[in-house]
Amino acid sequence: MFWFLWPFLDVVSKIFLRVFELNILGKTLIGNALQHLFDFGHTQSDDVTAKKTAPTFLKNIAALLAKKDIVYADRNNHYDKHYEELLEMPFNTKLGPGKILKDYDVRFIAIKWNVDEQPYHRVLRICSERVVQRGDNHQTLRPDLSIEAEHEAIVSQFLRKFTPPDPEDFDRIIGIEVEDQPRVALEKVVAGIVDILGLSKPTSEALDEALRVAAEYKPKTPYHAPAKISKAIRYFGLAPEIDLSELVSTILAKSPSTSAEALFPEIKTNRRITAKPHVTLSHEKNVEAEREALGPNAKPGPHQRCWDQCKTLATEADNKTSMYRYNITHLVWDDRVMSLIIDELHPCEAGTVQLEIPEDYAKHLHITVGTRTDEISAFESRGIVAVAQEGIAKGDGDGLGAEAVEGGGRVRWMAVNGMNGEGRIRGMW
Repeated sequence: MFWFLWPFLDVVSKIFLRVFELNILGKTLIGNALQHLFDFGHTQSDDVTAKKTAPTFLKNIAALLAKKDIVYADRNNHYDKHYEELLEMPFNTKLGPGKILKDYDVRFIAIKWNVDEQPYHRVLRICSERVVQRGDNHQTLRPDLSIEAEHEAIVSQFLRKFTPPDPEDFDRIIGIEVEDQPRVALEKVVAGIVDILGLSKPTSEALDEALRVAAEYKPKTPYHAPAKISKAIRYFGLAPEIDLSELVSTILAKSPSTSAEALFPEIKTNRRITAKPHVTLSHEKNVEAEREALGPNAKPGPHQRCWDQCKTLATEADNKTSMYRYNITHLVWDDRVMSLIIDELHPCEAGTVQLEIPEDYAKHLHITVGTRTDEISAFESRGIVAVAQEGIAKGDGDGLGAEAVEGGGRVRWMAVNGMNGEGRIRGMW
């Protein structure tokens, strides 16, 4: 996200535009376009090479505000400390930025990309695609096409830590959709600031020219990579771009079930809905066990073949080939855990390989919705799915089965019609 700072009619005011988003969603592009359109000040935290970037970044903002009425502060602000630093900056009048700004009434506008309102894996994919498309044209974040995908680990960390801004702290918050293309995003930002800042609305031609100029931007600061945070891949899976809360609510609204309607609200209340859902396809433990069982000179077994296929898909620069679709066939639950059963995966892109998923995974494809408490392992989903599938194979579309785990209560399931989804094959840990 980012911030704007701007001047009101009185001579002592200044405006600060603060950005809350990821670079790969276009905050620097928007900043450069606004600078071209309105001659705003623009400073980036990515240009700061010191180990602790905040002090220098804040000083740079203050220095610009001493020269410009409006400054675009370009930084990924995603947790409370970032908000506090910027909001309190003008009021520390004894030293640092506040001393520079002591004669000004600094105001704040925020631009927020809705990274917290979309399915996690959809935002991660969109951001990853934009990092890859941008290539090396950035001071810190560049694409890593190995299976560890360091750039995705960095984006993932941002998404996990993201805290939305408090509307009470800002004169205005301008909302941008994650999927918005640069022209749409710029139009929304301009529409959100021209009235409050007393600016003339630019023509369509002026917006086009500003984006053209912004697209030619090249960083002047040398590349300085952030600390590595990715981990060794333990398994490959499908990353479904799905809102589990919304989906299950829709299912239960269409086909009410007393026991499911008792469990699901408790899962939601306890914040136990799976934040990063996945469908496991190939695990390193199974690959290693298979290799040992077959011997050193044997042909690759099904787990190794699936691992190799997934690795190829996960390291393609174009995510289109790694996208697979599926149908949701059943909702299944006991007293402890809830899951969705899905059918076979099929590639979204014509000509993409049909994955050879090992039989022990292929027959129990599922997405864990959540568990009642944090003491309950998500692995229990596999057990309730197996029980449900035994009943489904006998023709029981909606049914009641045996216990999957002691004390878990009997397994229940209901058929789900007309629901599907898609996701990307990627390495996980």
